[in-house]
Amino acid sequence: MYAITLISENIDIATRIAKTGTKTAADFLTSRQ
Repeated sequence: MYAITLISENIDIATRIAKTGTKTAADFLTSRQ
């Protein structure tokens, strides 16, 4: 049970990092044009 909670938290964190990273990359690319 604890491991499942830990995995879901890691997925949530990874999703948040991916969204932030994608937004940052998009902002970086648009600012360079």
